[in-house]
Amino acid sequence: APRLLQSIAKDDVIPILAPFARVTANNEPLLGLLLTTFIAELAILLGAVDKIAEVLDFFFLMCYAFVNLIAVLHSVLKVPNWRPRFKYFHWLLSLMGAFLCFFIMFASDWHLALAACGITFTIYKYVEWKG
Repeated sequence: APRLLQSIAKDDVIPILAPFARVTANNEPLLGLLLTTFIAELAILLGAVDKIAEVLDFFFLMCYAFVNLIAVLHSVLKVPNWRPRFKYFHWLLSLMGAFLCFFIMFASDWHLALAACGITFTIYKYVEWKG
């Protein structure tokens, strides 16, 4: 996590993370390590690890859903570089996979699913605005 944070900061994708781009003489992202340690310790001390795991699951489900949606768009738009190797691939299967990911999110806990979608949308709009 600290190296990922350092890479995002170094690429200047999210300008507010600029201080985390610095590394020590040993090429260690010390500020990123301190931040991730603080976040992990805070989660452990609050005892909310189960809720955090559930929200993280929602972000992973969103990643899978968007990968499936991209597969649908590439197939429907007939992008020249898109050549799926799976023998039984059909864009409807990818659409169903995306739908199932979102369904599982909202069936599990729709409050947290809305929060995860809101956080993702906010980060997207911030990067779009600064980019």
